[in-house]
Amino acid sequence: MKKADRSDSRIVLANQLTDRNYSTRKILKKSLVSLLAKRVHSKLDGLTLVLTAKDVAVEGFCMSNCGFHSSNAKEKSVFVRVVNSETQCPSQCAWSFH
Repeated sequence: MKKADRSDSRIVLANQLTDRNYSTRKILKKSLVSLLAKRVHSKLDGLTLVLTAKDVAVEGFCMSNCGFHSSNAKEKSVFVRVVNSETQCPSQCAWSFH
């Protein structure tokens, strides 16, 4: 088993995008989440967080997962979807927060 590198890490907020007009509507398919992540144009080795409002539903949330992540090998970037589970399924996905 290889030990993790102990070099210093640096976190930089490079880009931020807000979609107040719900351009993709309030029900998102997983494929749309990855398109939203691409809109941010993450830098090489970047991490994009896709945060959704509590009135936005995401395909499969609560039924088969409580979140998901993916990557783009070509751009060496990763994205994570973070959903507000307060109104959608608090007993399944937010058990540790209440």
